[in-house]
Amino acid sequence: MKKLRELLAKAVPGEWHYDGMHDEITSNQAKNYWVANDICIDEVCEREYDQFGHSYSPTLDLICAMHNALPELLDAWEMVQKIDEWAKTPSGIQSAVTLGGYQYAQFDVEKMIRQWRDAHADTKTD
Repeated sequence: MKKLRELLAKAVPGEWHYDGMHDEITSNQAKNYWVANDICIDEVCEREYDQFGHSYSPTLDLICAMHNALPELLDAWEMVQKIDEWAKTPSGIQSAVTLGGYQYAQFDVEKMIRQWRDAHADTKTD
């Protein structure tokens, strides 16, 4: 997760866009508007082109969606890791904890931790 944060910090900031037609990713914050263009893509599916040579690329759409979602996903992952580590401390779960500006009672935090562990019991982390 640390590597993802480092890469995200070095990448073009802000939201990235894919217009669904051109082999390019754009951003209003990129120096020259394009984050990447003239991309050679190996698509699994056959791409259909219109009369202007435009086609939809699920790969480019996925790259933009992942980049745009990554900051929030990393924040959520870090919060879950902190809760999990905090719950393992000798003092255990205290009477209340503040997460993201919200105050949770002890049973709420315990329930959140149990639900997260149950939902991710088969998931491996880095």
